[in-house]
Amino acid sequence: MNGATELIENLHTLGYNFNFEMSGSQLVCYQNKCCYPIRDFHIDEVFRFVHESRIPGYFLFALQHNTYTSLKGIFTVYPIATREN
Repeated sequence: MNGATELIENLHTLGYNFNFEMSGSQLVCYQNKCCYPIRDFHIDEVFRFVHESRIPGYFLFALQHNTYTSLKGIFTVYPIATREN
């Protein structure tokens, strides 16, 4: 893989077409605007991007719903910026 863009394109071809973000203790789907408990998903794969130029050190998760197996998507976790004293 040459980077996040190629990886995401490949995940889309495998059916990971939904994008999720965290809201409290739930995942919110951008496409259908529904909220799902985190426990309703399992992680199929985890990818870490250390040398990406814009945001180094972030993770991308390929998720699948435990019951609705056609509900597959991507969840990205970015590093928290900290101040050094």
